[in-house]
Amino acid sequence: MGEISQLHQALIDATEYMKARAAAANKPADTDAPTDSGRGRGAPSAKFDLKNEALIPYLKGEKPVVIGVEEGHDVEAIMALAQEFHLKVILSRVTHSQDVLDKIASYHVPVIVGPIYDLPEAGERYDAVYSMPAELAKRGVKVALASYSNEFIRNLPYAAGYAVAYGLPYDEALKSITLNPAEMFGIADKYGSLDTGKVANVVIANGDPLDVRTDVKQVYIDGIAIPMVTRQTRLRDQYMPKQ
Repeated sequence: MGEISQLHQALIDATEYMKARAAAANKPADTDAPTDSGRGRGAPSAKFDLKNEALIPYLKGEKPVVIGVEEGHDVEAIMALAQEFHLKVILSRVTHSQDVLDKIASYHVPVIVGPIYDLPEAGERYDAVYSMPAELAKRGVKVALASYSNEFIRNLPYAAGYAVAYGLPYDEALKSITLNPAEMFGIADKYGSLDTGKVANVVIANGDPLDVRTDVKQVYIDGIAIPMVTRQTRLRDQYMPKQ
C-alpha cells in the first residue's frame, strides 16, 4: 500500500503539472515574460520538470503502463489506480491471482504471464501457475509470455509449449511470444508476424518451434542472415563423438 500511495501521489503531481503546462501554453504571448530558458521572451509557462514530463504520455494514454502484480489484491489495488487516472495498462506476472481471473478479464487489459515455471502457494492446485495462460485466454484475455530473466530467455518457446500442455491452444501459445506482445506495445505494424511490409525477423527450424527437440537452422534479423556458429556450436562439433 505504501508503493501504491507513492505512485498515486506521483500521478497527481504529473497531472497537475500537465494542466499547468497546457494552461501556460494557451496564454497569449507576453513580451515581458521570460521563456523556460529564462534567456528570451514569450508566453509564460510552468517550470519544466523532467520526471513529470516523462509521465505525460502515460497519462494521455499514448503509451501503456506495465504494472507488475503477483496476487489478487495487488490486481484490484492497481486497477483502481489505473481507472482513476485512465491509464492504458498491461498487467504483468499475475502469478498467484487465480481468485480474480474473471475480474481481470472484466478490465479488458492484456496480461504478461511469467515465469510459468513456478511453485504453487499453499492452498493452490499443483498446476495453478502452469495453467494460468490457458485460464486467461479462455476468458478472452490477450496473453504474452515472459521469462523475466536474461539467463532463461532462451527457454521462452518451451514455456509456451509447456502452457499448451496445460490447456493453452497452440495458436494462442505461438502468438503469446510473437504477435500478442507486438500488439500490446503498439508495434504490430512492423513486428510479431510474417507479413508484407513488416521487418523481416525470421526463424527457420526443422520442427515445431515450441518443442525442445527442434533445432534452429537459420535466423534472419531485419532480413540479414545471422551466422549460426558460436562458441557452443564449435565445442559441440569438436567433442561430438564421430560416427
